[in-house]
Amino acid sequence: MTSGTILVIGATGGVGRPVVRCAVEAGLHPRALVRSTERAVRLLPRRRSSSPARRRCPWTWRARPGWFDDEAQDEHQLVARQGDGRHGGSPADGAISREQLARVLLAAHTTADATGLTLEVVAERGPEQSQLDSLFAGLRADVTGEVDGALDPDTLPLGAEPDRMLEELRRIAAATEAHGIGAATA
Repeated sequence: MTSGTILVIGATGGVGRPVVRCAVEAGLHPRALVRSTERAVRLLPRRRSSSPARRRCPWTWRARPGWFDDEAQDEHQLVARQGDGRHGGSPADGAISREQLARVLLAAHTTADATGLTLEVVAERGPEQSQLDSLFAGLRADVTGEVDGALDPDTLPLGAEPDRMLEELRRIAAATEAHGIGAATA
């Protein structure tokens, strides 16, 4: 499953920058999909590509992180769940650092069990795992063609989305298909 190239959508953002940095440190070659080339030049390491990938990537990971950078000092153990069950609207739902989320996204890139997953990830009390492969074991893969992730409640069926959202989804799907792009997104 390991590939030398990884597309990072939003590479200049608060999560994207740590993902790019961790990818470079892991010996990968991040490709950055960015809105502003000037911002990318300022914020990203040299020798990165800022053009979209032109080959099909058969896997995508969607991670729903907890509250960013709000974890307690002793919360380092990463935990993955499915079902979109965190709705408290506060750090009590769970928190994770941007660096930890970057590690999870990159671990998904090298772990066969991470293929086609939507998951929630937070840090809880305990030491952080040195290897994250087990984080994805036993999770249920998303159903191809479905909008919701595995075990997600059908709280807003696709047909109930506003017209502007449906059009945006169609536009993104068409552009992705036309360019054969797969991606890791947060």
